[in-house]
Amino acid sequence: MKMSNLFAPTIKEAPKGIVDQGILRLIRGAFVNRASSQSSLGLLPLGVALFERVSGKVEELFDASAFQQVDFYDFFGQALEVASGFVKSYRQLPLTFYQKKNRVYEVLGFTELQEQAEELIGNFCEKFSESFLKLGFSVKKKVSLNDGFESLDLVTFVEKSFPYAESAYYCTNCSWCGWEDSPVKQEVASQDEEPKDLEVVDTPGADTIVELCNQLGVSPENTIKTMFYVAEGEDKKEVFVVLVRGDHKISEEKVKRAIGCSAIRFADPLEIKETVGDLAGYLGPVGLPKKLKVIADFHVRGIINAVVGANQPEKHMLNACWGRDFTATQVEDLIIYERKMKCPICSSDLDVRPFAKVASFSSDAGYLTNGKGISYQGKQGKVEEAHLWKGEIYLEPLALSLVKPNGPLPFGVAPFDVSIIVPSVRNKEALALGGKLEEALDNEGFNVLLDDRDERAGVKFSDAELLGSPVTVICGKMSAEGIVELSYPDGSKRECKVEDVVKEVRNVICTKCGEDK
Repeated sequence: MKMSNLFAPTIKEAPKGIVDQGILRLIRGAFVNRASSQSSLGLLPLGVALFERVSGKVEELFDASAFQQVDFYDFFGQALEVASGFVKSYRQLPLTFYQKKNRVYEVLGFTELQEQAEELIGNFCEKFSESFLKLGFSVKKKVSLNDGFESLDLVTFVEKSFPYAESAYYCTNCSWCGWEDSPVKQEVASQDEEPKDLEVVDTPGADTIVELCNQLGVSPENTIKTMFYVAEGEDKKEVFVVLVRGDHKISEEKVKRAIGCSAIRFADPLEIKETVGDLAGYLGPVGLPKKLKVIADFHVRGIINAVVGANQPEKHMLNACWGRDFTATQVEDLIIYERKMKCPICSSDLDVRPFAKVASFSSDAGYLTNGKGISYQGKQGKVEEAHLWKGEIYLEPLALSLVKPNGPLPFGVAPFDVSIIVPSVRNKEALALGGKLEEALDNEGFNVLLDDRDERAGVKFSDAELLGSPVTVICGKMSAEGIVELSYPDGSKRECKVEDVVKEVRNVICTKCGEDK
């Protein structure tokens, strides 16, 4: 590729208002044309090349793990339909599809057991971490607390200004990290107090936990919130109840998994009235219809003498006890993880650090099928149901995490492996030599950019620095003598004979990449 043919309107002066230094470099280097405040980056030709090379790295890992690419309009629905029509025997499992959509790779897999899904995900994430570690990407893992795992995320530490930064929790003792929907350690202190008799009291205007606690002089952890939800599927609609302590917040992602449904919402007043005949805001778990599904957070299980809604307008009930006055259909982890909680692994205090999530996997995605499973003949001849798992890899934060404010971009990610600079196109020997080297390196399989523009040398060197090719070849005054200057990824430079350039570039890149070129 010749620079004179490349659309790369680099910017000399740094635009104002851009905080993240990596994004700033991409804007100045003509990779993108949008600021980090916008929801998605507009890619110019160099940006497309950068993203395509990162995509190539990801797809190499997919192929190595026997994941197969598809192109469906409705990825999940059609993948499920195709798998359902194909998988008739355990011999056809595992089966894994992936699809690229809007700079996100979606993955959907089918195995016999969840343990096999966990093994597949774990092996892929190990390969992912090893591959991108060579590119200078520091990968951290966040896993759940089970013997295996329900979810596994790959993250990297970033600056607060990073456009995809999330405020996440981090344990400096054991390096666990997580988000709001991370699993909460299921340890609840036992209560020694004696159960008291139920008592209904007036609580006018106490339609929030704060107001309720102010009126009754109780702490939020001794109250229970009774929230009505609706699970909606293609052919069903079910009202159900979620119970959490008053000092906790509900994680709808966890509720969806617990209920086995891909979509939930708050029940409206009419749906609540049709279900229990009472007004929202003063509802409680005591006396609910037996047919109503009730899911409780594990912090509610075993609670004694709690304050709950009395199922009457502007009234609450004191001394409600688990097992005596109410219970639940199932008990799950249903709450959002908060900083005030301890590390779920080692119980240490947590710090808040900015992270960027680049991949997320769930080893159990059966809840997305809304009860429509995939049946096949198992090893024992019995009809079994395939286990479903899913994942996503997010290209924008992944690619941007590899871009440093200065210096060359990583080998295999930079749009061009080698930049050839001819400081003065009036030097005909140098220009001719640059063309020959471009052809020779291109024939070796390298991506090469020849700056053949009639521009000042300073402009060319400045642009080359922004573009970030790992190796730069300078065809200068000694070109007539068959001597060029090579600039290496570490910033060092040395003269090189023309006949040795291809070999030298191959050695440098292969050493850095750890592979044959």
